[in-house]
Amino acid sequence: MKRKLIRRERIKGPFKETKTLEWRLLEEAPLVLTRESQEAMTAAHQESSASEQSVAKYLSLAKRDDFLFCSEPKATFLLDMHSMRRYPVEKMERISRWDFLSALKPPAELSLEAGKIWSRVRLQPGTPDFDFVAAKFTSTFNGKQGRRGFAPGANSFMNPVLPNFGLINNFGAGGGFNMMGAPLAVGTGQIVKIEKIHNVVLYEKFMNEFQRMLRKYPHMLIEDMMKHLFHGTRATGPEQIYSTEDGLDIRFSNSGMFGQGIYFADTSQYSHSYHHPTGKGEMQMFLALVLVGDSVTQPPGQYRLPPNKPGSHTERYDSINNGPGGGHYIIYDNVKSYPAYLITYK
Repeated sequence: MKRKLIRRERIKGPFKETKTLEWRLLEEAPLVLTRESQEAMTAAHQESSASEQSVAKYLSLAKRDDFLFCSEPKATFLLDMHSMRRYPVEKMERISRWDFLSALKPPAELSLEAGKIWSRVRLQPGTPDFDFVAAKFTSTFNGKQGRRGFAPGANSFMNPVLPNFGLINNFGAGGGFNMMGAPLAVGTGQIVKIEKIHNVVLYEKFMNEFQRMLRKYPHMLIEDMMKHLFHGTRATGPEQIYSTEDGLDIRFSNSGMFGQGIYFADTSQYSHSYHHPTGKGEMQMFLALVLVGDSVTQPPGQYRLPPNKPGSHTERYDSINNGPGGGHYIIYDNVKSYPAYLITYK
């Protein structure tokens, strides 16, 4: 009698609420706010809110490129640079609540027995996971250090018509190094596509480790135990990771500032320095689910495992981090991460 493997998932949740902004004109006008325009307006508004300064960005509307979206701390409007007419706009917040673990559950046709363990699904804008991943990517593409000036995709110039808006910056205008010593890469942060990764073997390993942590840390909040973090693969093609039974594999990792581990960052700007080039003028990085568990802050060193917990010779911390405000986590165990989403951008 042939055995049949049946996966049973008892965990419901955890849930995330995704907030996205939608824009509408408050006056009748022969203009259509396309998805690209809406994304550009949201990026400019987020930059204005974070910096508490005015931000402007050119938009292509009605087959023209001379509309300027202006986001001030207390007002937002479109400016027709040809007629100098202002069109007031209003932002609306849409909230989606979704179970981000169940969303990654592999479809039934994937199994070891069938000889196919993975698949890749392109997400559509407006779905909860697309909106969540896109918002996390675009809102952190400027990094925590650069929130006061860089708007993804904006043009760099001094505006003589709107002197109060000052300099409108462009991320990726030069080289340099980030705070961890990696060379800064050039890019605008414009998302081309987001794909969800299903891998039945990696998902099963990850869920087993998650359930172990739930039993070990019954009072730990899920958002402290598990985080969505970015990871760049440089020369290694993402398919060499998400199509295997080992995923992000510590055996192939290089020794870094915290030893031989698998490194993650909470900002896409940092992982952008480690992006994978596609050869088509585009770049890729993962947004992974990472079980950081009981994480400990450590100084740089050549670690091969997290340190032991105080008073124990056998129990270790689950991961290492670089301190409050650092935003970097290092794990030393393959089963603690799942390469959930592949982001392609330029």
